Amino acid sequence: MQRNSPVEKYKRYLLLERGLSSNTIDAYMTDLQK
Repeated sequence: MQRNSPVEKYKRYLLLERGLSSNTIDAYMTDLQK
């Protein structure tokens, strides 16, 4: 994935703004790939 892609921006938002764990973010990213 590109660094500035919408998915990468969303991943960064989840980590920094929402404070979600890396496991939760990984699960979200897996769901988005389906």
